[in-house]
Amino acid sequence: MSKKKIIVFSLIIIFLASFVWLDFVFLENNSETFAKELKEAGETSDFVIIFNSGGFGTVKPELAYDLKPIIDDLKGEVEGMNYKVAVVPYYRTKETIIGRIGYLKEMFLSFPSESKDLAKRIKDFVEENPGDKVLMAGLSNGAAFVNETMEDLQGINNVFAIEMGTPFWSTKNPAENILILDNKGRDSLSIGDKGQLMLSLLQSPFKWIASRIEGRKISFSEAMVAPGHQYSWLEVEEEVVSFLESKVLSD
Repeated sequence: MSKKKIIVFSLIIIFLASFVWLDFVFLENNSETFAKELKEAGETSDFVIIFNSGGFGTVKPELAYDLKPIIDDLKGEVEGMNYKVAVVPYYRTKETIIGRIGYLKEMFLSFPSESKDLAKRIKDFVEENPGDKVLMAGLSNGAAFVNETMEDLQGINNVFAIEMGTPFWSTKNPAENILILDNKGRDSLSIGDKGQLMLSLLQSPFKWIASRIEGRKISFSEAMVAPGHQYSWLEVEEEVVSFLESKVLSD
């Protein structure tokens, strides 16, 4: 067997092993852990925010500097409306090579296994806690995941979602219990402004190099952030509060 064939064969084995690991090892363990944390949250609160970070969905909430500030303010807003609020993260893979490769299958196929898993856990939770409300909040790729999960939760009145910066290739679900945010049309990744996205991609290496020269040392992923794809509470507060008042808290 030639060296080229060995490399190709090895890559196929790695990819297949990664997909099997995600579906039959990670998903089962992660699902059980999440269900336990969700149950514990229901014992101390009547409003649960499910935290879905961007990227590969591996970042702990305290380290998600792009989403955590928004969730903190969202939590405070809901608490101001006399709810006891808990925040529970849902992780989509592990921060490893195998974890990232395995996740690619889920991402490219619109999260067929993980969205059904999360939807099932939420259904079980609301059946056991009919008086509680669940709000899924996701950013970027996390928003796309939330969108797919909500497809399996249609008709459940006490489950809602806030999707920030859903990528343009993900089909958006304009349901009444979903708030879709795109920075008022300024998010080039969400609206699919291919000109801005291409320009941003071409500029990213220079941004990365410049940050090192200036001593800021941003990551390459930060340098690649699409124009308008950064969200803040100040920008989304009005839409989020209006959504909470009219859809979530009016019941």
